Amino acid sequence: MEGRQSFKDAKLFPGGAREWDFPETGTNHVPGVQPADVEELLQHGVPVVVLSKGIYERLQVCPETLQMLKTKGIPAYILQTEDAVRRYNELGEKERVGAFFTRPAKQTARRNPMRRQACRLSGIGVALGLVMYWAPVAPAEIREVRLGVEGMCPECATELEEALSRVEGVATVQVSVEPPQARLTLKAGQPLEVAKLRRAVAGVELTPTWIRFEALGVLTIREGTTGFRVQGTAQVITLASDRKLEELMATVRRDCEVVLIEGLISPGEATARIERFEVRGLLIC
Repeated sequence: MEGRQSFKDAKLFPGGAREWDFPETGTNHVPGVQPADVEELLQHGVPVVVLSKGIYERLQVCPETLQMLKTKGIPAYILQTEDAVRRYNELGEKERVGAFFTRPAKQTARRNPMRRQACRLSGIGVALGLVMYWAPVAPAEIREVRLGVEGMCPECATELEEALSRVEGVATVQVSVEPPQARLTLKAGQPLEVAKLRRAVAGVELTPTWIRFEALGVLTIREGTTGFRVQGTAQVITLASDRKLEELMATVRRDCEVVLIEGLISPGEATARIERFEVRGLLIC
């Protein structure tokens, strides 16, 4: 494999990796990982980081580093090396990830098709294959939005696509006649504005029904109301009280753990029901 390199301790980021030289930034087992180490990963545009504590969990993370991650709103997994490798592989199938690995275990980090990055973690280090580079992209907080529509026809599908494309903050639109729905992506930092989307559908004489969405954020409770604060925005989506919400509340710490949810907003409603959730990381609290 061309470009093979081996490291005992390594920094991994979208497009490559390099040796993690502790003395370079003053990192040691105590006080631990320094802000400058993490800052280097963030410069590569990663929305989530994985930090290895070593096989015997002796490597700490200094308080200043934890505070920086919390301030920047970056989810961070701080795990024993073998667990860190597994989490890195899982996350790497879905998004751009930055990571530190120290004294890697005999385990393999799979190729991440989103990064064109191939890494193998073994007892002798990290082996890199051919790497392709591209500019960092901003993470999407609202991953996808789907709108159900009644009265769809081939001609009105074109009109609906044009109408939704004109809604502020909409990045892409795909409309299908069967099933009758529209799929949207939003620009980074854009909140989910349900009323505007419904008005756009009604404006071409169609009837908006359900809205489904995927979003990344944290559970929050304000003045007795449970909501979902969308990462990277000021938006809080009110959540309907049901068994799925109870399950989520029993699983995560509010305002701390980042969750990916699939939500459903029924016709005429503003609150969202959770259909599925997945814990994605920790905002240091």
